[in-house]
Amino acid sequence: MTQVKVRLIAISVDGMDRSADASTATIESAEADAGFQSFAAARAGGVRDYSVNMTIAEDHAAGSLWRVMYDSPGTEVEFLYTPYFGSTIAEDTPVYSATAIVMEPDGSIMGGEANAAPGATATVDVSWPLTGKPVPDTLP
Repeated sequence: MTQVKVRLIAISVDGMDRSADASTATIESAEADAGFQSFAAARAGGVRDYSVNMTIAEDHAAGSLWRVMYDSPGTEVEFLYTPYFGSTIAEDTPVYSATAIVMEPDGSIMGGEANAAPGATATVDVSWPLTGKPVPDTLP
């Protein structure tokens, strides 16, 4: 078994490593609100919606992940989830790719609570829908 160690998780958006911009990144699955569901889809467990939920640092610099969220809602980006950063891609240590739709969150997009710690950073929680289930890549 190759259990995922959270300190090794890495994320990329459009080919750029964004691990330093996020403190949380989870891929979520939920039952889809499908207007039409075929018998085949029902047999397979039903239609599912997928999303990536992240806590990202508020960073107003051009090119930051926060600026991607702020400047580009509605655009599609390539999202890569690497659970075994530093390992060779293989059957037991895959990388997952998906297309994400950049969205602004409902609620806070700037600011935070007062904190005297010099390293305290304002964060924003975002949820970006995925166009499908993340696909594993096992080829180096």
